[in-house]
Amino acid sequence: MLSLTTHVEVHPTPAAARETVRRRLADGTRPAALQLLRGRPTHDVRDQPVGGYARPIAPDAPVGTFAERTVSRRHSAGDWVGTRNGRRQGSFGDVEHDELVTIDRAGRTARRTVDRRALRRLLRPVAADRAASDRLIAELHKGHALLLQVTRSESSDTSTERQNAPLAA
Repeated sequence: MLSLTTHVEVHPTPAAARETVRRRLADGTRPAALQLLRGRPTHDVRDQPVGGYARPIAPDAPVGTFAERTVSRRHSAGDWVGTRNGRRQGSFGDVEHDELVTIDRAGRTARRTVDRRALRRLLRPVAADRAASDRLIAELHKGHALLLQVTRSESSDTSTERQNAPLAA
């Protein structure tokens, strides 16, 4: 009986994952067996310069005073007591942008945006539960890349084999 096993590797950058894909293809791996997942790190507007009149405003630039104290742009714009400046500040540009990159027989890549549900479906063979898939998705949102590789093997056993990625708790 034919069995399929999916293995996942976490790479520090999409470039490192692409290099691994290039080596695997050179070693004879079928292109259809490889899928690359890329994500973008979550941004925090408090750490980035933002637009201003005639020039950008740095995160630590003073933007006014409150109660006779100078307030920097980085400070939270209103929050609950006790959580001052503890949470990231988003913007209208915040999006989860995760991509699935596939490779055809000619070595051309095709990219498509995938949502959280599609990511979980893709990770189902390697993530034992929802928490494990959430940890892998969190790696994507740190800017890392996931490389999924499906291997075929002939087996007399009808049970399904699952390989879990080493995940930090």
